[in-house]
Amino acid sequence: MPAKKEQSSLQSVCYFLRESLADCFLLSLLELSFMSFQPNAVYGRYSTLKKWQIVSYRHFFNPDVI
Repeated sequence: MPAKKEQSSLQSVCYFLRESLADCFLLSLLELSFMSFQPNAVYGRYSTLKKWQIVSYRHFFNPDVI
């Protein structure tokens, strides 16, 4: 039992890291694409971009999630 619980917690940690890395990567891509057009809007609309990238990432790797 303890080994199974440890494994599931490890899986959740790996999942969290994978999500975080993807979020950072996508945010940097979005920043690069937006910087040439609206440098200030990138930071003002961070939460909107964040929601979009999480949805797009999960849909790309796990289409059944959405």
